[in-house]
Amino acid sequence: MSITNCFSYLPDQILKPLIELSVFFKDLCSSKLNVENLILMEQQIPFILCQLEKIFPPGFFDSMEHLPVHLSYEAMVGGPVQYRWMYPFERYLNKLKKTAKNISRPEGSICEAYLTYETTQFCSYYFETMSQSGESSASQNVGKSSNIYVFSGIGEHLGASTVRYLTDKEMAVITLYILLNCDEVEPYHE
Repeated sequence: MSITNCFSYLPDQILKPLIELSVFFKDLCSSKLNVENLILMEQQIPFILCQLEKIFPPGFFDSMEHLPVHLSYEAMVGGPVQYRWMYPFERYLNKLKKTAKNISRPEGSICEAYLTYETTQFCSYYFETMSQSGESSASQNVGKSSNIYVFSGIGEHLGASTVRYLTDKEMAVITLYILLNCDEVEPYHE
Protein backbone atom coordinates (compact mmCIF):
# COMPACT_ATOMS: atom_id res chain seq x y z
CA MET A 1 0.00 0.00 0.00
CA SER A 2 1.46 3.40 -0.99
CA ILE A 3 1.72 6.50 1.16
CA THR A 4 -1.04 8.29 -0.77
CA ASN A 5 -3.41 5.39 -0.29
CA CYS A 6 -2.93 5.38 3.52
CA PHE A 7 -4.95 8.59 3.76
CA SER A 8 -7.56 7.91 1.11
CA TYR A 9 -10.03 5.32 -0.03
CA LEU A 10 -9.30 6.20 -3.66
CA PRO A 11 -6.99 4.04 -5.74
CA ASP A 12 -3.61 5.49 -6.72
CA GLN A 13 -4.49 5.93 -10.42
CA ILE A 14 -7.32 8.29 -9.38
CA LEU A 15 -5.67 9.97 -6.41
CA LYS A 16 -2.32 10.74 -8.05
CA PRO A 17 -3.63 13.03 -10.86
CA LEU A 18 -5.91 14.85 -8.39
CA ILE A 19 -2.98 15.51 -6.06
CA GLU A 20 -0.78 16.61 -8.97
CA LEU A 21 -3.48 19.04 -10.13
CA SER A 22 -3.79 20.41 -6.59
CA VAL A 23 -0.02 20.88 -6.36
CA PHE A 24 -0.07 22.61 -9.77
CA PHE A 25 -2.59 25.20 -8.56
CA LYS A 26 -0.85 25.57 -5.19
CA ASP A 27 2.44 26.35 -6.92
CA LEU A 28 0.73 28.61 -9.46
CA CYS A 29 -0.97 30.65 -6.71
CA SER A 30 2.14 31.13 -4.59
CA SER A 31 3.27 34.68 -3.89
CA LYS A 32 6.75 34.08 -5.38
CA LEU A 33 7.19 32.39 -8.74
CA ASN A 34 10.26 30.74 -10.24
CA VAL A 35 10.50 30.78 -14.04
CA GLU A 36 12.13 27.32 -14.17
CA ASN A 37 9.31 25.85 -12.10
CA LEU A 38 6.73 27.52 -14.33
CA ILE A 39 8.33 26.00 -17.43
CA LEU A 40 8.31 22.59 -15.76
CA MET A 41 4.66 23.07 -14.74
CA GLU A 42 3.78 24.05 -18.31
CA GLN A 43 5.30 20.76 -19.53
CA GLN A 44 3.59 18.62 -16.86
CA ILE A 45 0.02 19.96 -17.00
CA PRO A 46 -0.92 18.24 -20.33
CA PHE A 47 0.02 14.85 -18.82
CA ILE A 48 -2.01 15.58 -15.69
CA LEU A 49 -5.03 16.51 -17.82
CA CYS A 50 -4.64 13.33 -19.90
CA GLN A 51 -4.66 11.26 -16.70
CA LEU A 52 -7.83 13.08 -15.63
CA GLU A 53 -9.43 12.31 -19.01
CA LYS A 54 -8.87 8.63 -18.31
CA ILE A 55 -10.79 8.93 -15.04
CA PHE A 56 -13.69 11.29 -15.71
CA PRO A 57 -16.30 10.88 -18.48
CA PRO A 58 -15.99 13.04 -21.64
CA GLY A 59 -19.02 15.14 -20.61
CA PHE A 60 -17.00 16.51 -17.70
CA PHE A 61 -14.51 18.27 -19.98
CA ASP A 62 -15.26 21.59 -21.60
CA SER A 63 -13.15 24.69 -22.33
CA MET A 64 -12.55 25.36 -18.63
CA GLU A 65 -10.69 22.07 -18.15
CA HIS A 66 -8.35 23.10 -20.98
CA LEU A 67 -7.53 26.43 -19.24
CA PRO A 68 -4.70 25.17 -16.95
CA VAL A 69 -2.57 24.53 -20.05
CA HIS A 70 -2.26 28.31 -20.52
CA LEU A 71 -2.03 29.42 -16.88
CA SER A 72 1.68 28.80 -16.32
CA TYR A 73 2.61 30.82 -19.44
CA GLU A 74 0.27 33.57 -18.28
CA ALA A 75 2.01 33.58 -14.90
CA MET A 76 5.39 33.90 -16.62
CA VAL A 77 4.18 36.89 -18.61
CA GLY A 78 1.99 38.60 -15.98
CA GLY A 79 3.49 37.69 -12.63
CA PRO A 80 1.75 36.29 -9.54
CA VAL A 81 -1.90 35.48 -10.11
CA GLN A 82 -3.36 37.12 -7.02
CA TYR A 83 -2.87 40.52 -8.73
CA ARG A 84 -4.63 39.49 -11.93
CA TRP A 85 -7.35 36.95 -11.25
CA MET A 86 -10.95 38.00 -11.13
CA TYR A 87 -12.17 35.22 -8.81
CA PRO A 88 -12.63 37.44 -5.73
CA PHE A 89 -14.68 39.93 -7.74
CA GLU A 90 -16.74 37.19 -9.38
CA ARG A 91 -17.46 35.68 -5.95
CA TYR A 92 -18.54 39.08 -4.65
CA LEU A 93 -20.78 39.66 -7.68
CA ASN A 94 -22.32 36.22 -7.13
CA LYS A 95 -23.08 37.25 -3.55
CA LEU A 96 -24.74 40.43 -4.83
CA LYS A 97 -26.69 38.53 -7.50
CA LYS A 98 -28.24 36.36 -4.80
CA THR A 99 -29.72 39.51 -3.25
CA ALA A 100 -31.53 40.52 -6.46
CA LYS A 101 -35.25 40.68 -5.75
CA ASN A 102 -36.52 42.19 -9.00
CA ILE A 103 -35.94 39.49 -11.59
CA SER A 104 -37.00 41.67 -14.50
CA ARG A 105 -34.34 44.28 -13.62
CA PRO A 106 -31.58 42.56 -11.64
CA GLU A 107 -29.03 45.34 -12.23
CA GLY A 108 -31.03 47.79 -10.12
CA SER A 109 -31.43 45.26 -7.32
CA ILE A 110 -27.70 44.49 -7.37
CA CYS A 111 -26.85 48.20 -7.22
CA GLU A 112 -29.30 48.70 -4.36
CA ALA A 113 -27.82 45.74 -2.46
CA TYR A 114 -24.30 47.05 -2.98
CA LEU A 115 -25.22 50.56 -1.81
CA THR A 116 -27.04 49.17 1.22
CA TYR A 117 -24.03 47.05 2.17
CA GLU A 118 -21.55 49.90 1.73
CA THR A 119 -23.78 52.32 3.66
CA THR A 120 -24.16 49.96 6.60
CA GLN A 121 -20.42 49.27 6.63
CA PHE A 122 -19.67 53.00 6.63
CA CYS A 123 -22.22 53.76 9.34
CA SER A 124 -20.94 50.93 11.53
CA TYR A 125 -17.79 52.97 12.14
CA TYR A 126 -19.76 55.83 13.65
CA PHE A 127 -22.50 54.14 15.69
CA GLU A 128 -22.40 51.80 18.63
CA THR A 129 -23.01 48.17 17.86
CA MET A 130 -26.06 46.72 19.57
CA SER A 131 -26.44 43.16 20.70
CA GLN A 132 -29.67 41.27 20.12
CA SER A 133 -30.73 42.03 23.69
CA GLY A 134 -30.67 45.74 22.85
CA GLU A 135 -27.72 46.60 25.07
CA SER A 136 -24.74 48.30 23.47
CA SER A 137 -21.52 46.36 23.26
CA ALA A 138 -17.99 47.68 22.68
CA SER A 139 -18.20 51.12 21.17
CA GLN A 140 -17.03 51.92 17.66
CA ASN A 141 -18.33 55.46 17.94
CA VAL A 142 -15.73 58.12 17.26
CA GLY A 143 -17.16 60.67 19.71
CA LYS A 144 -17.62 58.07 22.45
CA SER A 145 -13.89 57.54 22.80
CA SER A 146 -13.26 61.22 23.59
CA ASN A 147 -12.89 62.49 27.14
CA ILE A 148 -14.97 65.63 26.63
CA TYR A 149 -17.60 66.04 29.35
CA VAL A 150 -20.43 67.04 27.01
CA PHE A 151 -20.14 63.80 25.07
CA SER A 152 -19.77 61.52 28.09
CA GLY A 153 -23.49 61.36 28.98
CA ILE A 154 -25.61 58.50 27.75
CA GLY A 155 -28.96 59.54 26.31
CA GLU A 156 -32.29 57.86 26.91
CA HIS A 157 -34.57 56.34 24.32
CA LEU A 158 -37.55 58.52 23.47
CA GLY A 159 -39.45 55.78 21.70
CA ALA A 160 -40.64 56.15 18.13
CA SER A 161 -39.61 59.47 16.67
CA THR A 162 -39.23 61.10 13.33
CA VAL A 163 -35.95 62.21 11.82
CA ARG A 164 -35.51 65.90 11.22
CA TYR A 165 -32.53 68.02 10.35
CA LEU A 166 -31.42 70.96 12.46
CA THR A 167 -31.74 74.44 11.08
CA ASP A 168 -28.66 76.65 10.88
CA LYS A 169 -29.86 78.66 13.88
CA GLU A 170 -30.38 75.51 16.01
CA MET A 171 -26.94 74.24 15.04
CA ALA A 172 -25.35 77.56 16.03
CA VAL A 173 -27.15 77.49 19.41
CA ILE A 174 -26.00 73.92 20.12
CA THR A 175 -22.41 74.73 19.14
CA LEU A 176 -22.42 77.82 21.36
CA TYR A 177 -23.85 75.85 24.29
CA ILE A 178 -21.12 73.21 23.98
CA LEU A 179 -18.37 75.81 23.73
CA LEU A 180 -19.64 77.77 26.76
CA ASN A 181 -20.48 74.83 29.05
CA CYS A 182 -17.67 72.40 28.40
CA ASP A 183 -14.90 72.40 31.01
CA GLU A 184 -12.38 71.12 28.49
CA VAL A 185 -12.81 74.26 26.35
CA GLU A 186 -12.28 76.63 29.33
CA PRO A 187 -8.52 77.09 28.77
CA TYR A 188 -9.21 78.31 25.24
CA HIS A 189 -11.65 81.02 26.37
CA GLU A 190 -8.75 83.14 27.54
